[in-house]
Amino acid sequence: MTSMRLAIVLCGRICSGKSSLARSITIGSGIRPVSFGAYFRYLADRQGALHNRSSLQDIGQSYIERYGARSLLEDTLRFYSIGSGDAVLFDGVRHVNMWSEIEKYSSQMVGIWLQADQIIRHRRYEERLGHRVELRDFLVMDGHPVEAETERLTQYCQYSIDSTRDVREVATVAFKLLAPYLKHS
Repeated sequence: MTSMRLAIVLCGRICSGKSSLARSITIGSGIRPVSFGAYFRYLADRQGALHNRSSLQDIGQSYIERYGARSLLEDTLRFYSIGSGDAVLFDGVRHVNMWSEIEKYSSQMVGIWLQADQIIRHRRYEERLGHRVELRDFLVMDGHPVEAETERLTQYCQYSIDSTRDVREVATVAFKLLAPYLKHS
């Protein structure tokens, strides 16, 4: 298994800004992005499944239940061709056991929790889709079993950022928090 020199883990509820922040951090930084969501979209293509959130959540949950977090981590790192000694940013860790697996294979690890209230996240979801989504439908996705442990990750993350602000402001805060880790990685 690959030993990463630095693992940055972004955690948060659906539409809390994880992917936007991940793009801001990884562009031009030399940090390798790893998205479990992108890996699940790849698996969905291979299975002929839809790319909607519910389908991807089902694929992710069944993968964790069937093979476990370690297998998912190893397969995802292979998918991204992560090499030994890479600095990696994980976008969207949702399980405590995945956090533990990442921790085992990194020399240094830092977690950031992105906090955004339900109303903001619902609005972002509608913006992403480009049409109105009933709040109750959003809450069904937000309550999917794959999302069940997400809140527990707040106790593992070293930092929490209010992600209701513009992504550039959130990225500025994140870079300040990550500066000591990036300097030594």
